[in-house]
Amino acid sequence: MLKKIVLAAAVAVSASFATWDYFPVLESHKGQAKLEFGSEIQDPFTEFMVTGGVRFSPTQNFEFGIELPYTIFCLSDGSFQSWNGVRDLKTMFRYQFLPFMNAFLDITIPTANAYLYYPDYAFAFYFGTQFSKNFGLLNLGSEFGLYVETRGEDKTMPPQRLNLDAEADLAISQVFVPYAGFSLGMLIGKYRQEGHHVGNSYTGKFGIAPFAGFKVAFNDYVSLDVHGKIQLGEDYLGVTTPNHSDDALITAASAVYVNF
Repeated sequence: MLKKIVLAAAVAVSASFATWDYFPVLESHKGQAKLEFGSEIQDPFTEFMVTGGVRFSPTQNFEFGIELPYTIFCLSDGSFQSWNGVRDLKTMFRYQFLPFMNAFLDITIPTANAYLYYPDYAFAFYFGTQFSKNFGLLNLGSEFGLYVETRGEDKTMPPQRLNLDAEADLAISQVFVPYAGFSLGMLIGKYRQEGHHVGNSYTGKFGIAPFAGFKVAFNDYVSLDVHGKIQLGEDYLGVTTPNHSDDALITAASAVYVNF
């Protein structure tokens, strides 16, 4: 039971980071696949995972995709734990209604291994708009969205969350592109249990997650992305996560992308 509660925290936090990227959708009949290896660290736990995903644009200005993470193993106080299993499946939809603006909807489907994670089986929806603009060497992408989780088998819904994200890519060459950004979240409302508000309001509780990384394009088809992120504040820690940790959650990952 302990491992289910502890690792549910990572699932809740990861679910808030939604869309594949903040920039215009893929060209019609173009696609992209990715394979990402990463770890999430929140003392005393470290989780190692692999994520596979694919997105495709079947027609002009519309794109859909899926991502499925899998926990490989974990460390607890430095000791190896053979906890492994599938995490929640995420489906993603984006529509570009202006050259510089997208609307998006992400739906998280509860497919996580009940042996590994707390078996709440709640769906989650994240929707909003994206704005992007190219300033020559600087490519700016941003996102504003609302994250809502449904009532799961425990009959409890957490507060909603407003997200404001931004990323700046520095196109110093066609091969190497460093980038940095942040995700800012604010909780709204109270917990709801069996349809009734319970406890104190979390409206105004903030969290921030700065991140940085770089992209390397080997050719027109294959690229590498390496990045790190640190998540701080009551939005990401101590309110919506079951272990109520006061420690930052650190994510490090590298991903290979293949265009087709």
